[in-house]
Amino acid sequence: MSDHFASEQLRVDLTTRAAQSALMLDINDPRCAFTPDNVGEFHTLFPLDAVVDDPDVGSLGCISRVYKAVSGRDGGTYALRKLDGVKINADHNAMRKVWGDLVHPNIVRLRNIFITNEFDGQSNSLTFVHDFVFGAMTLVERHSRVTDQIGDISEELVWSYIAQIASALRFLHSRGKAMRCLCASKVLVTPQHRVLLNGAGVLDVIGDRKAQQNLEALQAEDLRAFGNLLVQTICRSPDSTSQQALPTSIDYIGAHYHPDLKDLIVFLISPGSPQQTNIFAACARISGRLLEQLDYTYQHIDTCHAELAKEIQNGRLFRLLAKINTILERPERNTPAAATSAPPPPPPPP
Repeated sequence: MSDHFASEQLRVDLTTRAAQSALMLDINDPRCAFTPDNVGEFHTLFPLDAVVDDPDVGSLGCISRVYKAVSGRDGGTYALRKLDGVKINADHNAMRKVWGDLVHPNIVRLRNIFITNEFDGQSNSLTFVHDFVFGAMTLVERHSRVTDQIGDISEELVWSYIAQIASALRFLHSRGKAMRCLCASKVLVTPQHRVLLNGAGVLDVIGDRKAQQNLEALQAEDLRAFGNLLVQTICRSPDSTSQQALPTSIDYIGAHYHPDLKDLIVFLISPGSPQQTNIFAACARISGRLLEQLDYTYQHIDTCHAELAKEIQNGRLFRLLAKINTILERPERNTPAAATSAPPPPPPPP
């Protein structure tokens, strides 16, 4: 019978997604102190940060908190990122339109930017609304290590990460944009190993205006951040890219992984001219690996289509049974049950 129904793993994934949509904060949770009931059109806010005290300044250069929230307008689930004490250096409405039109499967889409004072009475909190990624963890959470031992991530998984991040950067750079916050705490990974870059558009609003004018420098910094991110992920240590540890980290990668991986990382973190060191040249160096990931994508699509075909057939059978039961359970004519269940006659015409 299992061949006629969706796989158990798919059922678990969808059930977990529904459960995360319904997350609500317990009234005894200390995070209630800084979590409002409503912010604009959004309700059922749930803080995604486990920290109760004020968080430290993060990679965005400011204090921020992230909430899951449900929109009262369309019923969708979104992530609200609240920034405190920031200076707006660009028209956030214009940036919302620019980044909202950039849709890519490996970038968390920006939906809205607004200023509100509904967060615990705080005034002028800049808030970014992004899509909520169900079941996702950051690279820090997924590949953090407590012990000092380094490196046990499969090479297949690493190349999957590379292909997806490279695809996202290629999409942005080809449209004259830069990610600007490519770090392990802003890269999300789902249980199905889907990678999504988070924080899109944030630094274009609060970042240095002079830096925004030098697009080539920002895109080159994206590449260096990409290379550092790979080293930190493989070695499972944020200190692996320090000036003292980087040569050792590169040697470790060269000894335990395919030479193509080491060559790509060296290419990304090495300084060079924008004409020679760019995301298009990086993709050309690993084109064979990218095609392998494309094969896996098509296999996954075939699997999804097979699961969908099962449910379509099950839905057809359910509708057929519902019609049959309606006919079989219908009372016979000229019986008391038929008399009581029959609809009233229509009113006479005027």
